[in-house]
Amino acid sequence: MKLAIAAACLVATLALANHVHAQGRSTATLAQPAPARITFIAASASWTCEGTSCVSGYTPQDPIGVSECHELARQVGALVDFKDEDRVLKPADIERCNRGVASAPAVTASR
Repeated sequence: MKLAIAAACLVATLALANHVHAQGRSTATLAQPAPARITFIAASASWTCEGTSCVSGYTPQDPIGVSECHELARQVGALVDFKDEDRVLKPADIERCNRGVASAPAVTASR
C-alpha cells in the first residue's frame, strides 16, 4: 500500500513539474545596467535583474507581448530585448514597449 501511495505521489509530482516547465521563462536585456541585483513582480511574473540581464523563472501561459514588456520596462528602465521560449519581440515592438519609459532603472528596493 505504501508503495502505491509513493508511486501516485511521484506521478503527481512529475505531472506538476512538467506543467511548470511548459510555462517557460522570459528574459530581457536592459539598456542601462541595474544598480544592484533586484527582485520584483511585473507582468504577472517574478523577475530578477542583475547588470543588464533580467530573468523570470515563471511566466503566464499566454505569449509575451508589448504590454508585458512595457510593464517590466516601467520597473527597470528601457529594454533592448524581450523574449520567452516561444516569442522574441521585434525592434518595432521594443520601441513601443519603451515609449514613455525612463532609460534608468526605477526599482529601488530588493528582497
